[in-house]
Amino acid sequence: DLDEIYNSGAAFYRTKDRKPPHNLYTTTELMLKHANSKKYPIKSLEGLPIGEVSGGNKVDIIDIPYSKKSSYYHVVTYMFEDGKFWRYVNGKAFETDQKVKIFADNLILMETPTRTVVKEEVQSEMNVFGSGKAIFFINGLYYEGTWEKAKAADPFTFQYNGEPIKFKEGKTWIQVVPNISEVTYKAKEAVASPPASAATASK
Repeated sequence: DLDEIYNSGAAFYRTKDRKPPHNLYTTTELMLKHANSKKYPIKSLEGLPIGEVSGGNKVDIIDIPYSKKSSYYHVVTYMFEDGKFWRYVNGKAFETDQKVKIFADNLILMETPTRTVVKEEVQSEMNVFGSGKAIFFINGLYYEGTWEKAKAADPFTFQYNGEPIKFKEGKTWIQVVPNISEVTYKAKEAVASPPASAATASK
């Protein structure tokens, strides 16, 4: 376990562009360095299967409404352009601290059982063990399927039409949501308005 607060503060760093606790980051290099210093066993992860997928429906815009409350408006949007899913938050392009725009080659939406826990502040507990609904966004198409993970040591497996789904080579992002039916995903010709923004929410 590498924990920024209790045992591995040097394995993480904070930036000044966001307020704590949302400005905490790490890198693969830092994780490996500190795991090695603690003599943790390191196992290689098996990559997702790469290949072609038949079927699918066209998609250009994906809206994931984590919260539409005026006190904490947070909608994540992905726009498919130039073969990639570009990420926006509240209508603004999501960037690194070096102002590089963030994108994914593949996007996975997982629906998981979620409950609200009130401790010092409100938190969400998401159960990622078991199985559930999933939507896979690959090459501008979407496929509705399932995810499964029996126990902590097991990898996630993703199924479409009863078979392991294959992905495009590149970066894959996973978004975990409590209710997948609240997510909207459409082709451009079906979209009547631009990505949601904080200005829209205030109306």
